[in-house]
Amino acid sequence: MESERESTSPPRISLWPLAFLSTAFALLSLRKSSAQHSKNATKSVHLQDTLAPEWSRSPIVPQIPPTICQQTEPGRRKHETPLWEKAAGITIAVGTLGLLAVNIFQMRATQKAAEIASDTLKISYRPRIVINGLTTQPDPLDQERLACSLGVLNTGPVAARNVRFFRFQNISTLKDAKKMPYQETFEYPKMIQQTNGQPIGFGIYGTSPLSDMELKSLQRQNTQVSDAQMLATFSVLIQYDDDFSEASHHTESCIMFTLPPNQYWVSCPWNTQLD
Repeated sequence: MESERESTSPPRISLWPLAFLSTAFALLSLRKSSAQHSKNATKSVHLQDTLAPEWSRSPIVPQIPPTICQQTEPGRRKHETPLWEKAAGITIAVGTLGLLAVNIFQMRATQKAAEIASDTLKISYRPRIVINGLTTQPDPLDQERLACSLGVLNTGPVAARNVRFFRFQNISTLKDAKKMPYQETFEYPKMIQQTNGQPIGFGIYGTSPLSDMELKSLQRQNTQVSDAQMLATFSVLIQYDDDFSEASHHTESCIMFTLPPNQYWVSCPWNTQLD
């Protein structure tokens, strides 16, 4: 019978987890009530200070209202940026500005170096045409027109292209000699390569035949040069291009002379172009 009773008795259940939870809940409630009590006490103190009769206050010391820090709850603190974080931000800002300045300076230096290199290339690696020996031909007249010859030198390392010849002539006294507008003569279809000191010869002629009066005035008999002596002015301008510069280049030469039998030559009184 006893064994049967033991088999039919209910199983025992352990109650220690429930006791642990109850204890923890009681502690939390006690802490919460204690905090609330402290808060209420603080408020009551403030309220008592507010409602205190005027006779109990000292008339000498005025009541100072509580500051924001005094009204702030004890659990809250004002957020302040740490000193190391401020220093790091300033360092990053200064470093960024420094890198920007270095990049701008380097970009300008690179641009200036590129411009200098481009200008150096344009100056050194280009054709350079020079007129060598502008003079009258052995017979200075060709069908009553002035006949001159000249040599063309290209001292540059590359060929000149789009070569154009211009000239003008004028009959006047030495005193009244002046530069006249140019008229185009012809275009040279070939590129003028580097000549290596060997000039290319060209013949070039006046713009119009001379009148009998002009011919007689140029055939002087004496060898004395005077301002009233008539002279023929013949000027040649060569314009050409290269592969590196958009601007055209110029070279110019000019002579003043008389006709045989007593022929002589005089330099032009103005400066000639050479670029």
